Amino acid sequence: GILHRIDTKGLVIGISTDVLYPASEVRELAANLPRCRFAVLDSIHGHDGFLVDIEALNDLILANLQEPGTIGEINGPGSAWA
Repeated sequence: GILHRIDTKGLVIGISTDVLYPASEVRELAANLPRCRFAVLDSIHGHDGFLVDIEALNDLILANLQEPGTIGEINGPGSAWA
């Protein structure tokens, strides 16, 4: 598909309790982007988790920026796995 043609590094973050965009579907999106990392924001706030759990989201973004050459999943504060 078209996603495999995107050559930009990226970070895709799913939210552990998001029922609108389940983390498993977000992981699948990330898997189709060749230079993309995937992380899950562990949040009790569902789809709004990225608005509420700002510090945990920031931790995931900083972890990605600290190791920009690593493609794969991110572990660390604020993360969980779907």
